[in-house]
Amino acid sequence: MKNINRLSCYSSKWIIFTYKYLHLSVYNKISRQLNYKYMKLYNRIMLGEGGRYVKDCLDNNYIGVNFLKDIDLSNIPHTDESVWKQNLVAKYLESHPDKTSATARMAIGFMWTVCYGLKTGDVVLAPNGEGGYYVAEITGSYFYAQGKELSHRRTVK
Repeated sequence: MKNINRLSCYSSKWIIFTYKYLHLSVYNKISRQLNYKYMKLYNRIMLGEGGRYVKDCLDNNYIGVNFLKDIDLSNIPHTDESVWKQNLVAKYLESHPDKTSATARMAIGFMWTVCYGLKTGDVVLAPNGEGGYYVAEITGSYFYAQGKELSHRRTVK
């Protein structure tokens, strides 16, 4: 991961979003030519509450999440995102009865993004706690690190 003090790159979606409201005709021309499935995406992520796992992630070249950390997601089919999320929201609410369904949906949505939504080559930005960001590129698929605090992981460089 690289540490930068100023964020100088913007998501292509953000740029298109801006065009949509400033120049609708330009947006229409550009959006017809773009296929978001093949675009490099930029995502801001937190590596644990308050970024407390940033050092471990930097030292070991990974990003991860710790929701439902005792369940290996590689055994759960993920071809249908909505079914996958519904199943895991139910599991999350079983293990956290004090949480709301909205909280469960947000947690599982973030877990989907990290585990399967990000593609190889996408860029992640993680706050460094000092007003800057660490920047990394996704280099590998989802893997489960049993017994680790951030057990749902992706490799980065």
